[in-house]
Amino acid sequence: MATIYIVTIGTKKSQFYIMRTMFPEQQADFDFRLWQIELADVIKNAKGLVCRDSTPSDGAASNARCDGAGSLTIKIFWSGPGNSNQHRFTLQVS
Repeated sequence: MATIYIVTIGTKKSQFYIMRTMFPEQQADFDFRLWQIELADVIKNAKGLVCRDSTPSDGAASNARCDGAGSLTIKIFWSGPGNSNQHRFTLQVS
């Protein structure tokens, strides 16, 4: 039995067919990769990650500075058009 995923990214609609049942870890990896693709499409050249970090307000796209301690943290990095200043959004999940 095939599982069909229909994903809309911006104005593009894609279908992904998975021909086997996925384990939870595989499903999480698949969903995370789709989130990264959509993030980069919605915010040009954005990069996002999820890590454990006790100091979430630091880091950059080149080095997110996740220390492996503390709460789960979502970090998103991007630069505006024509702007060399990098922006960061962080969200700690407790």
